[in-house]
Amino acid sequence: MRYDRTIRERKMIKEQLERRKVELGVGRSTNLTLVFNEGVLDKDKKNQVMPKIRLIDFEAEEEWEGETINLYLKKYKKLLRYLFAKYSNTGYSNKPMEFNDLKERAETISIGELIRMLKEHGVENSLLNKEELNTIVRLVNAKEVRSDVATLTFKGFKEFFMQTAIYIYSKQGLAHLPLLESVKELVKCFHRAAKLKGENTLLYEEPDTTAFGDKDLLKELNKVIKKSPEYPLPEGYHKVIEKEVLFEHKLKPTLNACITEPQRIVIEILDDIMSQAINGIHIVECSVKYNEEHKVRADIWRPQKELLPTTFMAAVEKKTKRSSIKIPIRKRETTPKKISGVMKLAIAKLPKSMHNIGNEVAIKLTEIIDAVESGNKVIINKKEIKNRAMRLREEYEKDMLKANKEKEMKRKMRHQMLKEQVEEQHKKEKEIQSEVLKKEKEVKERYKALIEKEKMERDAAKREFIDFKNKKEEAFRQIQDQEEKKRKEEAAKRIKDSEQFFKYKKLEMVIPVATEIGENI
Repeated sequence: MRYDRTIRERKMIKEQLERRKVELGVGRSTNLTLVFNEGVLDKDKKNQVMPKIRLIDFEAEEEWEGETINLYLKKYKKLLRYLFAKYSNTGYSNKPMEFNDLKERAETISIGELIRMLKEHGVENSLLNKEELNTIVRLVNAKEVRSDVATLTFKGFKEFFMQTAIYIYSKQGLAHLPLLESVKELVKCFHRAAKLKGENTLLYEEPDTTAFGDKDLLKELNKVIKKSPEYPLPEGYHKVIEKEVLFEHKLKPTLNACITEPQRIVIEILDDIMSQAINGIHIVECSVKYNEEHKVRADIWRPQKELLPTTFMAAVEKKTKRSSIKIPIRKRETTPKKISGVMKLAIAKLPKSMHNIGNEVAIKLTEIIDAVESGNKVIINKKEIKNRAMRLREEYEKDMLKANKEKEMKRKMRHQMLKEQVEEQHKKEKEIQSEVLKKEKEVKERYKALIEKEKMERDAAKREFIDFKNKKEEAFRQIQDQEEKKRKEEAAKRIKDSEQFFKYKKLEMVIPVATEIGENI
């Protein structure tokens, strides 16, 4: 039990430290800098304080405030995702990165990239400066309990977008309006900037757009489903219920017991007059009304024959230099008039096996309607009409085709000639290479024979030297043996001479003694 308690305490202390780091702006990717030098108080730095910004806490606000903004951000989720993907991982960095770092950069957006996004969409520095932006980013990360205070995830980006809109436009005279109005104003600001730059504004104008399903058919189905929600949908489409937020400044029904009907009318008229006179300020509390609307959406998991040609995420075409090469003009194919949405709706009601027949019938009906509207009594086949311009165009195309064929023939002949020259050159190179290889082989053989001859000579000289050495050693040994024998003989002779000398000496000593003894006897 005590061990578990210690683990829990350590965990709590660690969480408190992480939260405190986020609050102080000390993160993994930031360097810790002191406000004052150690032991020095600078009067200029003392006056530099961080901007006082407070994030809107929707738990402390009324419930409808957070709900309306969440519905609006959900509606414009594709736009936010597009902005996040467009500007994230676009900043320059000379730091070597691994795969995990690249993944983290692709999933986050930095402060520099946020500044670039706001600048390119008309948010000037007077509305939001760098210090205020840094503070908002740090507070959003503190709310998400992230130690990295220099980047935002997509969840934090949505929170940043909402809090930035509220902070900017609360200073621009919209503080008395619902918070949703500030978010709408920021989206309108982005929309205006995109229009001025000539960018595609489809996601601003139609945030519910999708690349699946037929656009005209979806429009007709939405018209029909608005009148009769129980209308059966064709295969590949489904119904959804969307909430639309409406703000009303009317007295609540609970006040009926306190005021009369004339008083109610007077209060509401005064509220309208005051809102028109004083910049939209009301004396009646704002109430929210949700209008539920049925809409048709295409099934994403079902393949559709015709896809909506959306280009809001398409890559920018690269500009190329003008070339002097003339590209042959292709024959323009005539296409029938576009089928109306009503006809597409009628085709969608048919079984799937009858769709091709329905399309052909719709095309013929379109041609008949065109003939009636133009006052013709017969259906004109546009493919058979050939005016002077078309004939000239066909002649020009034939001439171009003939010229292209001649160019192709010349190109082939030139190619064949070059091919033969190259083959002949290759053949000569191969012959030269074979001669070089042959000479190299002869030189190698000569060199090998010379090395063998030198080796044999060295071996013979070595043998002669060894024989001479052996003979010399043998003669030396014989001389040594003779000298040793001579020394031995001389030594034996000396020993023999010494023995005889001692013998004579003994006799010389014995003879006088024997003589003396003999005399005494």
